[in-house]
Amino acid sequence: MPEPIDINPLRPRKPATRLGDPDDLQSLFKPPVRDREARIDVGQNLKANITRGGGLIADVKFVPDRLTAVIAGTKRVNKVVQQSPAPGTEVPLGTTVNITVVAADKLPINVFDAVHVALGGSDTSVAQVYAKFVASNPSLQGVLARIDDPADLTQSDRALVTAAADGNHVGLADRPGETFDDFYRGLVAANLFNPETGK
Repeated sequence: MPEPIDINPLRPRKPATRLGDPDDLQSLFKPPVRDREARIDVGQNLKANITRGGGLIADVKFVPDRLTAVIAGTKRVNKVVQQSPAPGTEVPLGTTVNITVVAADKLPINVFDAVHVALGGSDTSVAQVYAKFVASNPSLQGVLARIDDPADLTQSDRALVTAAADGNHVGLADRPGETFDDFYRGLVAANLFNPETGK
C-alpha cells in the first residue's frame, strides 16, 4: 500500500538532508553554544555605564596614597571609591570584583587627583566642599551630574562654574592646581560623593 501524502499547507515540512552534505556534517561536531566563549572587540576602552537618578555616574580619579590612608581609618562605609578589576575590564564569568567603600562625608577632597588647591586639603571633606559650592545651586548640580569632563562644557555651563568660583573668592589661573579644570573636577567629585546622596 502506498505511503499517504501530507497535503496540509499549515504544517511545514523539513527538506531532506543530502547524505554527505558538508554543512550538515559540520553541525554534528560543533560544541553546544553554552560551552563556547563569545568575545566582542569594540576596538576601544569601555567606560562603566552606571547611572544614578537618570544620569551617568562621573568618572573621577583618586590619589592612591591619600585614599589608602583615609580608608585605613574608616569604620562606617557607604560609598564605592575603588574597584579592581577596573570598570570596563573584560573578565570571565565568575571573576571576583573587589570594591572599596568609604563614608562620603569623611572623604577628604584632596584624595581626588588634580583638584583646585582652594577647595582644601586633607582637613576639608567632600561634604564641606559640597555645602560651600554646590548645595544651594541646583543648576550647577545638574551640570556636575551630567558632565564629568570640563572639555565637554558649553559656554553657559562654564559661566555657571566660574560664577561659583567668583562667588566664593576662588581665583582661577593658568597654573597647576588653580585652573578652571581643577576647580571643576573638584566640584564633580564633591557632587558625586555628597552625603545627601547616601541618605
